[in-house]
Amino acid sequence: MTVKLFKASIDDANIVGPIFDLYRIFYKQESNVEKANQYIRARLEANESIIFFIKDKERAQMGFTGVVNIIQIIQIILRLEKGKQGQGLGLPIQENIIRYL
Repeated sequence: MTVKLFKASIDDANIVGPIFDLYRIFYKQESNVEKANQYIRARLEANESIIFFIKDKERAQMGFTGVVNIIQIIQIILRLEKGKQGQGLGLPIQENIIRYL
């Protein structure tokens, strides 16, 4: 499977938001894609997060990772679309984040 890695800009909030919503659902929050889109947009606008995401050749978004700097603590979050885990997709994203740091 060929995937391409992108660094998210503010314009990509609606691309990353739906996968972030899956992250919220995993942590027992009610699904709300618009709220997820708004959250991602706010983090990017405030330069509070660095987000990378991957797409396959059909341009379907498959997963994302973000770095959040909270009071000198760096947290790396990785979320892949259901059914995409275990295919080696997360490693390139995480390696890119580590190089970015």
